[in-house]
Amino acid sequence: MRHATRPSAVPSLFRLLARSIRFIFGVGTVLCIVAVVAVYIFAATNTARLVPVMSNSMAPDMPVGALAVTVPVARADIRVGDVIVFTDPDHPTIRVIHRIVHIYGPDEADTFSNWNPNQLTASTKGDNNPTADPWILTVADATIWRLDRSFDYLGQPATWFETPTIRLWGFGAAGIALVCWLLALVWRRPKAKPVLT
Repeated sequence: MRHATRPSAVPSLFRLLARSIRFIFGVGTVLCIVAVVAVYIFAATNTARLVPVMSNSMAPDMPVGALAVTVPVARADIRVGDVIVFTDPDHPTIRVIHRIVHIYGPDEADTFSNWNPNQLTASTKGDNNPTADPWILTVADATIWRLDRSFDYLGQPATWFETPTIRLWGFGAAGIALVCWLLALVWRRPKAKPVLT
């Protein structure tokens, strides 16, 4: 008596879907891990910081959703025209990335009661704003983060998650994708059984 195996059937829609989910989830996981590791290495070594652009104040060069790559520069090397990242003086939880339009030097020290040669005192402005920012920026840090380059769209996920509804749907979709991926691992395609002839 000979044994023969029945030829494998065309994968069902479910199996194709399961494979697609595994592939997409696997690729997404790898990309997320790479991105997290890159950000961690940049932060740990102080070589660069990635700053998502959350407003159009620097458009068109850096529109909403762009990703700014900033590098550390000595405070003394900052010049008019540089685009830097700093904390909003009126809202400490907000980061601003604007251009320096004026630096106040020793000859203007009398204008400010707290002018100090060991800090940067400057006016800033968004390229797309009609007027300069309403504050006079002072930075005492020895290092300031200056724009090196920017990439459109790469910071878009950060802008999406600023909206509570999108944040909720995003986490929900991630949870559903995770469950589907786990189910796809459990319900693997069974091996073909030998058929007696």
